[in-house]
Amino acid sequence: MVFFYKEDLEYTMYLPPKFFGPKMKTHIKQELMKNLEGKSLGRMGYVICIIKVDEHHVNTGIIDYQTGCVTVNARYSAILLRPFKNEVIDARVTVVNELGFYTEAGPLTIFVSRHAMPPDLLEGT
Repeated sequence: MVFFYKEDLEYTMYLPPKFFGPKMKTHIKQELMKNLEGKSLGRMGYVICIIKVDEHHVNTGIIDYQTGCVTVNARYSAILLRPFKNEVIDARVTVVNELGFYTEAGPLTIFVSRHAMPPDLLEGT
């Protein structure tokens, strides 16, 4: 099982007309980083960082005639974080209560129930 992995993905975004021109691809890169880094992609995991935007595969699509925006499909490579059940990770304990404790590891908040703890850890309660 792998905790971090690299994946090639595609993202669809709407580009307003004011960004058309020579710096369009730079704006697309900035928007990808702003919109995706630190976000969850569901079962794929969390986007840690975007490492490459494939400029040759930034395809413009259909113009929305009411707004003038263009649909842009951008391919990019990203480092993703995908935790697996029963995987051991380093985390910081943030809250302890009678039901268990909460930890944080990057974008994850993890709850460990008191019933899931070994008996030797419960002796201090």
